[in-house]
Amino acid sequence: MTGRYRIKQAEGLAEIEAAARLVVAVVRESYGRIVSAAVVDAMTSDDYVVPRIHTWWQATLSGARIWLAQRTTDENFVAMAYADDSDDPDAPTLLELKMLFALDEAKGSGLADELLQTAIGNSPAFLWTLSGNDRAIGFYRRHGFALDGVSRVSEHLTAGREGVQPPTEIRLVRLA
Repeated sequence: MTGRYRIKQAEGLAEIEAAARLVVAVVRESYGRIVSAAVVDAMTSDDYVVPRIHTWWQATLSGARIWLAQRTTDENFVAMAYADDSDDPDAPTLLELKMLFALDEAKGSGLADELLQTAIGNSPAFLWTLSGNDRAIGFYRRHGFALDGVSRVSEHLTAGREGVQPPTEIRLVRLA
């Protein structure tokens, strides 16, 4: 991986918007293997993604950790991580890894390992991932996370689309 990618903290609205476009690309590229096309369409629609751009921008102003990885050759973003204090009253830890997304080209390169370390280090943390996302579950287990038996139906992922069955997310936790 050395030399192919560089990690930097997100700066400014343009980079937050680039992170949002990256998330859309990763969801389209990867989630079609896990959830229905209707869910992917709902998750990548403008009325789902655009409001989150504002949320991410507010998060950067409040000190959230949003990290972007870009190719060194053309500076296009290929992965991102976003961690912040959880707003969940039932959170098992204060720190939540809210997102870690990588394009297929970056998977297996070690970049996601480096991004995770940059975003949360070895801190206790938790995250949600789609049920059936075996590659992600295996990745997080390698980093000390374990399923804690908590799941939720993620209606927010389908942005209220009538007739679209929302996916289930499962929680993984790393306490020490």
